Parts: sequence; C-alpha cells; structure tokens
Amino acid sequence: MKKASVILFFVFQSVWLLAQVGFTPNAFGEFYKRDLTNPTNATFIGTTLNQIGASDFNKEGVLFVISGIDNGLYILDTTNASSTLVATLPPTGSEFWTGMACDPTDGTMYVCSTDGNNSSLLTLNTETGETTLIGTGAVEDGLVGIAFDNTGQMYGIYLVRKFYSIDKTTGQATYIGDFNTAVSGLPHHGLDFDPQTETMYMTSYNVFTFDNELWTIDLSTGANTLVGSVGIWTGTLAVRPPAVLIAAFSADATEICAGESIAFMDESTGNPESWLWTFEGGEPASSTEQNPVVSYNSEGTYDVTLEVTNGSGSNNLIMTDFITVFSLPAPAVQGPDTVCTGHTETYFTDDIAENSYQWEVTGGDIINGAGTSEIMVQWGMTGDGSVVVTETSPNCEAASEVVEVFIDPCTLVDDHIVFQQRLSPNPASSEIRVNLKGLDVINIDVINSSGQIVLQMEITGNESQTVIDISALKPGVYMLQASSKRGAIDQCKFVKSK
Repeated sequence: MKKASVILFFVFQSVWLLAQVGFTPNAFGEFYKRDLTNPTNATFIGTTLNQIGASDFNKEGVLFVISGIDNGLYILDTTNASSTLVATLPPTGSEFWTGMACDPTDGTMYVCSTDGNNSSLLTLNTETGETTLIGTGAVEDGLVGIAFDNTGQMYGIYLVRKFYSIDKTTGQATYIGDFNTAVSGLPHHGLDFDPQTETMYMTSYNVFTFDNELWTIDLSTGANTLVGSVGIWTGTLAVRPPAVLIAAFSADATEICAGESIAFMDESTGNPESWLWTFEGGEPASSTEQNPVVSYNSEGTYDVTLEVTNGSGSNNLIMTDFITVFSLPAPAVQGPDTVCTGHTETYFTDDIAENSYQWEVTGGDIINGAGTSEIMVQWGMTGDGSVVVTETSPNCEAASEVVEVFIDPCTLVDDHIVFQQRLSPNPASSEIRVNLKGLDVINIDVINSSGQIVLQMEITGNESQTVIDISALKPGVYMLQASSKRGAIDQCKFVKSK
C-alpha cells in the first residue's frame, strides 16, 4: 500500500443547469426567475435596483444590468438579487438605456438607448463601463430592445409594434414585420433569445388586456404569440446562456502503489449525456461510466482521457502522465522454519539501501537487528512461532509471506553442556571425535566465526561415534552443529589449535 495519498482536483467549474428560464426585474425592483413556458410560474429572488431598463448575461453567465435611476452598470447576483456597481453610463443626449445583448459568437456586449425618436447602438466594455458608438437614428421611432440569435444575428424592437434585424457593425436595421397583437408604446420592453430552444422572447404591455405579458416572436415574420402574464411593469428580460461543454475530471489520488485503485469523478460542464474514458495502463482500459474506479497493477506513468458528448457536440480532455504508479517492495524472509527452544537463529531479506524494515516475530524475541534487513531471534517455549517483515520504500510498503516456525524442545539432542562433553579432544589440531550414542543425529556441520559452514558430515545408520577431520581448518574457534531427524539442532564450540 502507499504510505500517503495525494488528492488532486484538476478542474472544478460550477454550472447553472437552466433550460427555458428567464430573469425579469420589474420597475419596482422585484427580481424574479420565471419559467418561459409558463411565466406565471415564478420564483421571487429578492428586491434589487429600481427601473432596470436593460439586462443580459455575458458568455460566462454573469448578469449585467443598467438602472434608469442612476444610469449605473451593475452586476446582479441571480441567487440573492444583490448588486455591484461597475461604472456609470451616461446615455447620448436625452436618450435613456433600453436594451442590452451579448453576441454569443464572440462575447461582445451591446447596448442601445433612445428618446423615442432617435436611437443609438453601442458596444460596452463590461469591465470598465466604456462604450463605443456604432450608429444612430437607423429607423423611425425608438429602439427599445435588442437580442442575438445563436448565429450572432442581432434583432430589435422598435416603437410601436415593429420588428427588425440589425447590422451589428453599422446599426442599420432591416424591417421584418409588425407584431400581430398590439404592444405598448412605452419604452420598457424586454427582448432575449433562448439559445437552447432557439426561441425569441419579448416582454411588453398589452394595450388590450392592460397586462404585462411574455410573447414569442417569429424571426421571419415578426408575428408574436402570447405565452402568459409576467406581472406589472416588467421592462427587461435576460435568459442565461447554456453552459459550454467542457470535459473535466478529478481523481481521489494521482500517485498510488501497484495493485491499488483510483476513483475518477466527472466534473464536466455543459450537461454531458455520455462519457468515454481511456485509462492507459489501467484496468479497465476504458469505461463509459460517469465516475469509474480503475486499478493499476504495473509501475509507470499513465495518461487519462475523457471525452464527453451531449446533443450539441463533444469535447475531450487528455491529461498526460496524470497517474504515477510505484512498484511494491517484494520482501522474502529467509531462515529456518524449525528451531530449538532457547536457541538463536538468523532471519534476513534482501537489503535495499533506501528502504526500511519492520519485523514481527511471535514465539521469540528479536535480540539484534531490529529495523534492518537481518535480525537474530531467540526462540522461546515449545510451540508455534512466526516471522514476517514489512519493507517500506520511499513510496510504498508491502509485507512478506509469513514464515511459520515450529519451536522444538530438541530432546533428541542433549543440551549444550552434555553435547559439549561428547566432543573430544577440545582443543584439537587434526581431528575431533563426537560420541553419538543414544542420539538421533543425522547431520553435523562445522561453522566458522563468520557463520559459514566449512565442513558437513552426514550420519548414516546408528553410529555410536564419528570422527571429524579438521586438519585443513585454520586455527580458531568453531561451532559444531548437530541436527536430528526431526530437525532439532544443538550446538557447541571447539577450538582448532595449530
């Protein structure tokens, strides 16, 4: 397992998932969110600025408005109706602001103003409030509302009941048609386009019903169709643009150890309807789930790709070398699995300089080497014991298989003192004799001071004595180790003289 997990959220972007919803402040500062298919179905958001005569969302979904009270350009919070002043916009001459529209093709914001006879069309820098005049007096009467369709074509409402297309580069207007139901000559109309349903909506006052109403407009003829009432003095309408389809995701970890898994979470915007993930080095290698879980079994760095689609298109994100998988240590304990009560044995695993080692022993005590790759264990009472080591690298850790150890009383071999007495002479220069009478010894090893076996002798039959030739050994202290058929081991020291 990995010692520490890193959680990375690559991209997170909050989105409004609004379809056929418009925002309508009235002249008295009451701010509503309305269902454009049934405008009487409205949610009151809060009280805000009075006499808002122009409004629209920019491409990022921020709502800008202009208040007729102070000609101030504000950002209006659609969650609580609070407003933030950006700048003050004095209109041309005696004109007043009547419309605002964002071009969906490039994000340019446009505003219009009128005094009932002449009209002005301008671009607006929403960061500074600076305006640039495009044209004035394109047609008779006043321009009281502007909006764009999805292609970037501008349309406008003119007093009293005329509908035009407008050249956004010159301000020149082309007549489309009259509304087929009379609307008010008052300056406060609302006009905006729902890009998801491709419907042009208008709010205005019906001179026959004495009601403020929501209408749809046929872009080819100008004919208007009633949708429903929107309440008193609703002078502007803003429809939030759809969220842009952008593939994005997060993961609960980007660095893991081989054999571990990662949970991926889709964070895409724009209402994706399907997902196609590709996981280099992962299992599974691909997935169509929105939030898949993937395991990685081999060391390496791997790419992750997400492609999202909806009814309008697709978008993909490739994160190169996004996942790093570290190899696991592979410790393997080496040492005897049958030992004698009270004896000391050595256990070890391969030593890697940058790694650390944690041993666990049952049935005995570690008397030397704790924290290293090699330990000495003094075994305790007869029974079952075990040895296991956990190796930790800079990134991962893993445990070895458990070595099960049988702790034998070793009664088939005399204790050290008795066995020591069975060896003679001691010291010896050329040979030593070992009395095996009554012992079930099958193997004798001679071990030097470095722990190396320098002589081995296999005992066959029921020999009562064996002679060991030590003439070739260098002078020094040696250990004589005897093993029984049951694996029990006893040891004693002897000295090789010159």
